[in-house]
Amino acid sequence: MNYKFIPSEIHGYLDYLLALFCVSYSALSGLYFDNEIAFYVSIGCSCFFVFQASITKFKPSFFKLVPMNIHLFNDIVAAVIFFVTPFILALQGLHFAYFILVSLGILAVGSTTNQYAVA
Repeated sequence: MNYKFIPSEIHGYLDYLLALFCVSYSALSGLYFDNEIAFYVSIGCSCFFVFQASITKFKPSFFKLVPMNIHLFNDIVAAVIFFVTPFILALQGLHFAYFILVSLGILAVGSTTNQYAVA
């Protein structure tokens, strides 16, 4: 059974939505005041998501430079960064949940993306 059911185009749109969500959460939750480093990790990754989505070889990008398999590998790296951040920075409560859930979401979308399918 093929578990890769998300077309790469939809993955691209989800990248932009993820970046918007991460910036919104970081700005509205008080993450900056609770842990400045965690805030910059979240904002930095958001900028990376937009940049990577804008240069990947799929429909919603501006410049088709990066192959989708490299994009998916970078998503794994970003998920690991999001996963280890709350442990390294001793985050608690909602901030802890935010970083863990975003990392799991990135892994879920990345592992179910069919890099050859077009929506």
